[in-house]
Amino acid sequence: MSPDLMQGGTLVLLGLIFVLAVLLLGVLLVALKAIRREQDATNRILASRDLGPVLHAMLQSSKETNTLLSNIDQRLAKLEALEKVQLANLTMQR
Repeated sequence: MSPDLMQGGTLVLLGLIFVLAVLLLGVLLVALKAIRREQDATNRILASRDLGPVLHAMLQSSKETNTLLSNIDQRLAKLEALEKVQLANLTMQR
């Protein structure tokens, strides 16, 4: 291959990369605009809505979760105590 042909091929390749980069930048800008529109719409909906019931439901859910975690913690403590007793019995048998 001659150097001129290689240089021309390189320029064509660089041109294609540039065009692809510009197209991807355009797609990215369109996506960012769509995200911004969705964010603005969400903010408008939340601003016009009474969040009292939502916050109350979240608080109730949080209380239920804390109760469940407390139960799990108690059961885990019982299992750990049983495990210690069983380990103690095994060592006494040996």
